Amino acid sequence: MGCRNVVSSLILLVLLMPLMTLLPVVTTHYHVLATENPKVIANDPHGPIAIDGDDNFSSTALAEGWSGYGSAEDPYVIENYDITLGPTPEASIRITNTRANYTIQGCNLIGPAATPSYGIYLENSTNGRIINNLITNFAHGLNVSGGSRNIIVTGNNVSYNSYGIWLEDSQVFTITQNLCSHNFFTGIYLSNSNNGTVSGNTCSGNGDNGIHLTSWSQYNILTENICNENTHSGFRLQAAIYNVFENNTSNENDIGIWTTASNDNPIHWNIFANNSNNIQDDGTNLFWDYNYWSDYIGSDANSDGIGDTPYIFGWVDNYPLMFPPFPVEWAQVITDQYIELGEYFQYNISINCPAPYVVQVNDSTNFWTGVPTLSSSTTLAVSDYPLLVNVTNIYGYYSEAIFTVYVRDTTPPTLNHPDDLSYNMGDSITYQLEWSMYDLSPMTFSLLRNGTEVNYDDSPRTPMSVTHHFDDSLGQGVYNFTLVAEDIYGNVATDMVLVTILPIPLVEAIRPLIIIGIVAAAVVIIVVVLLRKRKASR
Repeated sequence: MGCRNVVSSLILLVLLMPLMTLLPVVTTHYHVLATENPKVIANDPHGPIAIDGDDNFSSTALAEGWSGYGSAEDPYVIENYDITLGPTPEASIRITNTRANYTIQGCNLIGPAATPSYGIYLENSTNGRIINNLITNFAHGLNVSGGSRNIIVTGNNVSYNSYGIWLEDSQVFTITQNLCSHNFFTGIYLSNSNNGTVSGNTCSGNGDNGIHLTSWSQYNILTENICNENTHSGFRLQAAIYNVFENNTSNENDIGIWTTASNDNPIHWNIFANNSNNIQDDGTNLFWDYNYWSDYIGSDANSDGIGDTPYIFGWVDNYPLMFPPFPVEWAQVITDQYIELGEYFQYNISINCPAPYVVQVNDSTNFWTGVPTLSSSTTLAVSDYPLLVNVTNIYGYYSEAIFTVYVRDTTPPTLNHPDDLSYNMGDSITYQLEWSMYDLSPMTFSLLRNGTEVNYDDSPRTPMSVTHHFDDSLGQGVYNFTLVAEDIYGNVATDMVLVTILPIPLVEAIRPLIIIGIVAAAVVIIVVVLLRKRKASR
């Protein structure tokens, strides 16, 4: 770096001291995009509103029935009005010379397509909040001028006007998360306005510039804005000094960034891609570094994401980036996950990030990260596992997701099924039923005979088995034996076996009588034979 740049850097450091407390951290970033279509719920038709001075504000609020008292804690609220102007150019809402606190929100303002006309006109007004309004078809969608201070403009759709948001001679303002597209000239125009923040806005498809900073506007921060497909330039810095310009995207414009007489503005961590000319610099002394230029053709031998040679365009970016410094974004929302006990956990994390990145998880004992899969190291016990996943790219941009893996046991135990049993009373064979049970969780069992418990084990464990023997004490009949196995998480399995005990067969029942008859007949025969022999011997 030359002596002139060193001296300029020292001077800039001194001059930017009032702004230092506002500077964002570069090493780790979240990136916020402007809302694409702010919700406008206006449903109350109303004529134009004009307020001049605090006394008039108070009386108008009382007459209109607006809530609030104009204090910081309880501002006047103008909301949900649908104001469509006729052919006479004027302002839908005009507030001048006030110090009261107020909010304009949820209004639908449609202009007459004439000049001059204003959707919202603020002059010499402080403490205003312009939130979630739809403003279209005006010469100036929102005009803030005349020494206005402490104005916050957020979440508005200010499109299809001549100029979207116009700030002039104003101080201490915040313009964030607005959609300012397809305006005839410029999306956001700042003239002689200082100590403000312009962040997270989308200004695309405008007929001239996306964002234009001019007329010695200074000590402003422009960050995380997207200016694509504008007819002239994405960003225009004209006679602007001591502003910070970082983390912005300019894509597919005629000129990515056009600088004129705008010294001492640090410009870094921005994306200038696919513009007809990524930069037009009219000899201003700015501080360029760590920007992505789509037409940079240098190499990166050490793979640190920074080019080995400068990007030269009249001035120099000594540290051109090899990849767009886009934030790490989830391609799909990370949600809580449920898995069954005994399963391995696997979750494909889909990430949008052009630069190399690493994935980390806070529970490295049970989980490990690959690309793009988050997996469990082993099967997990039944429990809740809160996880924080961090994805950080080579430039320090990161995103985090917090979710929980729930491991549950919803599977009932497995049981074998013995065959139904049938036997006769008095059989010499011993009959029995045998069950074996298994579950990943400890379990207990109960054995019922016709609904009455005849056996149980209430000491949870796995696996388990039970054997039930039969004897003649039951008596004949049909018996329903039901085994109920339940694990400690309330999952139940049952098995039913029918046991039929038959009576003794008829042959078996009269067998003793037959034997007695045979014995008796034998005795008779023997007696007869003996008597005959006795007679014969006489």
